[in-house]
Amino acid sequence: MKKSILFSIILLLFVTGCSKDDDDLVKNINLKADALSETIWRGNLPLSSDKSNEKPITISFNSKIVGSYWFDGNDNPSFDFEYAIEGRVIIINDLSGKYLAGYWWIVSISDREMTIAREPETEKETKLKLIRKL
Repeated sequence: MKKSILFSIILLLFVTGCSKDDDDLVKNINLKADALSETIWRGNLPLSSDKSNEKPITISFNSKIVGSYWFDGNDNPSFDFEYAIEGRVIIINDLSGKYLAGYWWIVSISDREMTIAREPETEKETKLKLIRKL
């Protein structure tokens, strides 16, 4: 009897000690308009839905509203874009290319890493994990 009571108390403490703090952090992502201004990020952009074809990409958020990106390698041009941040969504208007255009949801963000997703939780989902370079 004492063992079952002790087990119940330990189980109760364990269950109440668990929380959804990580989920709350994701739900509470609310970036300001200048949060990404003057930062540079690198990652691998999936070019197909099965993620078998990826290109190394560098994204530079030059100011509060404009940026540019390029694919790493020799003789690769840069592409300009305009963007806006609304809470946890980055809206990108890709002015000269087609690779980043659309709504990107911030899945996670820290000082050094950011994961963004376009069309999350669908077959066409594109996830991009970025490492901050500057």
